[in-house]
Formats: sequence, C-alpha cells, structure tokens
Amino acid sequence: MYSPKFKLYCKEHGLSQSFEIWEENISFPKTGFYYPLNLCLDFCIIIQYSGLEDKYGKEIYFNCSILKYGKDIFMLSFSDEEYGFICPHIEWIKGGRDWSYSEFVYDKSCEIIGDIYNNPELMSND
Repeated sequence: MYSPKFKLYCKEHGLSQSFEIWEENISFPKTGFYYPLNLCLDFCIIIQYSGLEDKYGKEIYFNCSILKYGKDIFMLSFSDEEYGFICPHIEWIKGGRDWSYSEFVYDKSCEIIGDIYNNPELMSND
C-alpha cells in the first residue's frame, strides 16, 4: 500500500530530504534547524512523492521533479480539469507527445534531470 511521503523546499536551506513535525514545529534533521510550523509554511513549500521512480530508482515528486524521456522534458502535476477530480497528469515543458499519465506509470524509461527549484533553467521552452 502506498503511504504518502513528503519533503520540503526551504528557500533558506534548499531541498530537504526529510523533516519531522513535533510540538507545532518543523525540524530539519540534517541541519538541526527547527521552526514553528506556521512560520515555516511561509517560506517552505511541501512537495508530495508520486509513488513513482525514474529508471535509476530516484523518487519522482509532483510539481517538482523535471523528467526527460527521449527529447521530451516534462513534470508530473495535478489537474482538476478531468471530470472535476484532481488527477495527476503530465505537464510538457519541451516536446510533448500523445502520452497519458497512465502510460507513464508503466513506462520506467524516463530519468530525473533536475527539479524546478534548483534548476529553473530547465523550465525554459528554448
């Protein structure tokens, strides 16, 4: 069974692999820093694990991981345009093919080439 997994992008400390919530604080074990939960949410973004991995076994996160498949570059995001439900879908950055999210789930040949926070240049359509 899939258990939701998250990480935080913190503008001050970069992408954190893990965090803990205790007594209304968020703690970053790697750095030893901790912040009150309400303040942390002002400068951090919570990123959700998709439950999927790239061809090298790296975890793919929604609205964060930038993926490459052949010459196509994309990321996984959510859409509420499909029948009124919030559904995962592919958001094309470069290229784009007739390829659905469900096909992506079964095709393990893409690779993570960066993320939107540390590699914003990859979001360019050039």
